[in-house]
Amino acid sequence: MANKTQSAGQKRKQPTESSTDDTTASLTKPRKHVLWTHHNSCKGFKSASASDTQTTLVKISESGHLVLVGFDQKACRKATAKMIVLDELPFAFVERPDFVQFCEVAVPKFEIPSLSTITRDVVKMYMEEKAFLKSLFSKNKQKLCLTKDLWTASTTSISYMVITAHFIDENWCLKRKIISFKHVPDHKGETIAERLKSCMMEWGIEKIFTITVDNAHSKVI
Repeated sequence: MANKTQSAGQKRKQPTESSTDDTTASLTKPRKHVLWTHHNSCKGFKSASASDTQTTLVKISESGHLVLVGFDQKACRKATAKMIVLDELPFAFVERPDFVQFCEVAVPKFEIPSLSTITRDVVKMYMEEKAFLKSLFSKNKQKLCLTKDLWTASTTSISYMVITAHFIDENWCLKRKIISFKHVPDHKGETIAERLKSCMMEWGIEKIFTITVDNAHSKVI
């Protein structure tokens, strides 16, 4: 009986070196998950990933809620133009390597506007804001308070005059808007009066409550 068992064991196929290597390789070889295969072959996923309107979940810090926000090239360009104005940045800022690198990492889909494009965007934004403000002045027919500031740049010896309009909006909130920022040849009262008159005509301002200037003796209008 023992001899039969031994002979049967001898007849069993012994694992060869090559078969052992194949088994080890099959165990260590990384297997692609079914979801990963679908991820690479799904046409719908590729189409959505390439779409500029694809939405993603974004957490709102104030409320803590998740909302769907999609990428918008026009909105990004408008936000860039607004940043240029509010932070008083040069138009060439969009071509700086550090800004380009930041956009490539943070918003890879964003096509960074050129210097000439961002210049046109800022001018367009100014014209839209000016048209809105003129419409507001015309619609409300309210009185405005104007203040002016006049100074000479120490580096260029060129004089500038800025005019600011102050008013109360429909929500009873005090607002102030710069409506003129121009070069003036001198600080004479006649020149200031002419600039104020020209500004009022340009904006269609008819009702003025007060005009405030500094206390220099040459500012008699």
